[in-house]
Amino acid sequence: MMQFSDMNVTYKQFLNDVSRAVCKMLKKDLNPRGKWLTTNEAAELLDVTPDYLRHKKDKYCAVKRGKGKQARLMFDRDVLMDWKNLE
Repeated sequence: MMQFSDMNVTYKQFLNDVSRAVCKMLKKDLNPRGKWLTTNEAAELLDVTPDYLRHKKDKYCAVKRGKGKQARLMFDRDVLMDWKNLE
């Protein structure tokens, strides 16, 4: 349990909140040097299934491109490489 001046939260909740905030910041940054990968390309890079990535899209900071049925999840290669190096 972590204590802040205005609330008590578990360590897991704290990490989830921080990771969501970081993902929001990354989604706003277009990162012109990074390359966006499709779900299948990202899954191959991480050696996981595309379904796993779709379920864990927030963890890997996926960005939805398009609207409706034509929308696609895109993953920043640099972010994925950071996660790959951590695991």
